[in-house]
Amino acid sequence: MRIIGGQAKGRRLLSPKRGAMRPTSDKVREALFDILGDKTADSGFLDLYAGTGGVGIEAISRGATSATLVEQQPQAVRLINANLSRCGFAERIKLIASSVSKALPRLAAGGDHFDIIFADPPYAGELIQTTLRELTEYAILKPQALVIVEHGCRYCPSSQVGKLKLYRKYKYGHTALSFYEQIQE
Repeated sequence: MRIIGGQAKGRRLLSPKRGAMRPTSDKVREALFDILGDKTADSGFLDLYAGTGGVGIEAISRGATSATLVEQQPQAVRLINANLSRCGFAERIKLIASSVSKALPRLAAGGDHFDIIFADPPYAGELIQTTLRELTEYAILKPQALVIVEHGCRYCPSSQVGKLKLYRKYKYGHTALSFYEQIQE
């Protein structure tokens, strides 16, 4: 794994031993940031189920003003801290070692708001629906915020959850990215 673009382009990231977790591949990460384009610059970025931290680190490398990473697995938290040090971003990224469902109300209570939220929950289970529902419950989304969910390509996410509406879906091998935007009233 490596940083694809921006200030830390080419830096190698530590990754887990096989089977321990499923980091977002370089190919999918590159596609994600190509789709986001200039929206990453000057954004507040939230990376849920951060794994190795690669997506949040890529966002900072490409000009995001701030990034918050949420990860509960101790092995992954250690990898994130090592990768932040490798890239020189330890001071620019906030890491929350917690479950997503506990972190979201804390972020809301702290007045945090985000332009882009990326979520990569484990492919098995109902965490996608739960996470989308919880995102709509807390006031952490800026008005034009985007929510992107990485999931298995066989999974068909809901077309709408609360005020979040699916507007694009891209497939990359066995992986898919679903893009949600807020419905404006």
